[in-house]
Amino acid sequence: ESRIILLFYNYIDPNTAMNYLAKHIATLGGGDRNRLLRFIKSDKFEKFLKGELEVSGSRRLRKKVKVMLEKARVMNNRAKLFVQEPRNIKFVIKNLKGSYIYEKYVVDSSCQIDCPFKAVETKEVVTSDVYTERLTMNPYSLNLIILDLKPAEAEEEQEIKEPVAPVVEEAAAPVVEEAVAPEEEVQSE
Repeated sequence: ESRIILLFYNYIDPNTAMNYLAKHIATLGGGDRNRLLRFIKSDKFEKFLKGELEVSGSRRLRKKVKVMLEKARVMNNRAKLFVQEPRNIKFVIKNLKGSYIYEKYVVDSSCQIDCPFKAVETKEVVTSDVYTERLTMNPYSLNLIILDLKPAEAEEEQEIKEPVAPVVEEAAAPVVEEAVAPEEEVQSE
């Protein structure tokens, strides 16, 4: 209860379109499945993902297959975008009360084999109920956030300097909400 550890990673699946189709191919009938597999095995699939070929005019593929292929292309384009640009993440911790030491550790492409594992950011956080933080995550990076409860001696020294009327409340356990990037919707499948 005196330590909260949060781990955020920004992994981008390079085969997101193919993985989406592999996951949903079972929903198709036998004929549609065969047509989709022939389309994927041909060079048309790569042209389709690049936007050089459209399937909307194809009479051989049924509407359900065309919708699947379009969604796969959209997912592939989003993955390519995320490989090039950092993502902004906002996380919120509710029922967090007290004084904490915030430490942020980052592992990304700038870190080599002999990279020391030390905090890139350290600060003191004083919160009464809700704590909000924003992170900018580079592609294929990992952020580790550690919130350690500040030792009682340091808090007592601070109380001596600034007397405050005590408030007696039952402390609730900290609750971590799901991290949501502000510019994008999180979709589950």
